[in-house]
Amino acid sequence: MVCPRVLNEDQTIQYLNKQLPNLLDLFLRRFYINNIMFSFIKKRLDHYEMRDIGYDNIHEVPFMTGAFMFCRAHVLKKVGGFDPRFFMYFEDADLSRKIQNEGYKTVFYPHVNITHRWQRESRKSLKMALVFIISGMKYFHKWGWKLF
Repeated sequence: MVCPRVLNEDQTIQYLNKQLPNLLDLFLRRFYINNIMFSFIKKRLDHYEMRDIGYDNIHEVPFMTGAFMFCRAHVLKKVGGFDPRFFMYFEDADLSRKIQNEGYKTVFYPHVNITHRWQRESRKSLKMALVFIISGMKYFHKWGWKLF
């Protein structure tokens, strides 16, 4: 499975490549406010969003964004496609893991760009925040609860 570089409408990068989710990183992403005193938290979040690897070179991505994915149909069929238990949020992490568990790679390809109108609804709406939490619980229940 392949994903391109994802850009905002102003052509800045959306940092959507991620390491596999864990509870600490998700908590920090939600509540961390950039502060020089907490540079160790920023370093951890940069690792989670794969900023430490960068967005200029081809590399494998453990958790590929659902904003845009390109995958061969026979691979999707082999893994059973998207899990219907996930309405929104974590469906991409789940699919990435299923594909990797079958021995396929999930790869970031930065030489193609798409523009994504990122709304971040889970930060704006209590309803979508609850959808995010419920999907996260389903994901961790399926793949194991990792604190960090």
